[in-house]
Amino acid sequence: MQAFDIILALKTPNWLKNFFSITCNSKYDKRVYSQFTEFAVFTATSRHSRRIDVMIAENMTCKFNYELNLHGIEIKVSKNDLLRDEKMSEYTDYCDYFWLAIPEKFLEYAENVILKDW
Repeated sequence: MQAFDIILALKTPNWLKNFFSITCNSKYDKRVYSQFTEFAVFTATSRHSRRIDVMIAENMTCKFNYELNLHGIEIKVSKNDLLRDEKMSEYTDYCDYFWLAIPEKFLEYAENVILKDW
């Protein structure tokens, strides 16, 4: 599995249905779902911007159409990268939800790096 495979899978909002109850109020309901890769944020811990692997802006899970949720998604496809990453915790201030996208075989290791507010 490569990061590109995960990015491709996130292009549609189908994955959100596993975590949120998504309903549309009427046929005129305009729901938004946009994906941005390598989204730059300035965390003040570096002279250069950090990059969130995927930032998704959506209002499908919001109570009102004028609200917006930001989902930050960090992708890890190797065990070494997952265990040695020290910058993921800096991204949570920029997101309403923060996700870790990993191959299923790394789930047991992810428990060691996930923070309480993710």
